[in-house]
Amino acid sequence: GAYGYAPVSANKILVWGEASKRFLMKYGVSEEKIVICGRSLYDEQISKGLYISGKGASTQKPSVLITTQAFSEYTLGSADEQSAFVTGLVDELTKRSDCHVVIRPHPAEDPAFATSLTRKWPDRISMDSNRSIVDALSSTDVLITRSSTSAIDAMLHGLYVVFFSQDCEDPLGAVAANAAFVADSPRDTVDKVLEVLGSTEVRSELRQGIVDYLEDYLSISRGSATKRIAGYVVKEAK
Repeated sequence: GAYGYAPVSANKILVWGEASKRFLMKYGVSEEKIVICGRSLYDEQISKGLYISGKGASTQKPSVLITTQAFSEYTLGSADEQSAFVTGLVDELTKRSDCHVVIRPHPAEDPAFATSLTRKWPDRISMDSNRSIVDALSSTDVLITRSSTSAIDAMLHGLYVVFFSQDCEDPLGAVAANAAFVADSPRDTVDKVLEVLGSTEVRSELRQGIVDYLEDYLSISRGSATKRIAGYVVKEAK
């Protein structure tokens, strides 16, 4: 099926937002089976409203967080390709900016690669070992990732996102919604990061795209996802 989500054998399927609904309907799931409820994991982040105001340029040395992916036979690309890209990216960042770079390996990924980069550039790079991505985002200005949903967390925290993809993929649909940038090389990625950090106008344009995108992706204006999910389950159980 479509990444394991279609066809749907259940009577109903609860989804995050309109984007999920469109995806399922594209693969033949009837509209009557789909219930939009949001994602309860994001309720607390949404309630803070940081995605509306956004984060301005840092008054101190800006920080860039890179989140990597765990690869398997089912994913696009490879760990070697990612390692080469990230190494080139860190090299560009250290040469062309004064940003502090933080690398957060995927929980299922061997952290040896990230550790090797911190040893190569000990004064400019650190590895994040916080249990929660929320802790890592609190001191970040821009997130760089391949396709991680950490991009959603970053947007909810008022941050800006640059996806890196050698074929300019838009894995979460955020680029098409003008909510993020995508870059196809380490140099292009750093260009985009510096553009975000250096331009109030660019950040403002991204901010509107982020608000619209999160509404489509998470139905954030409909209130607490936890209450919506619980309410629907209770209603159906009666």
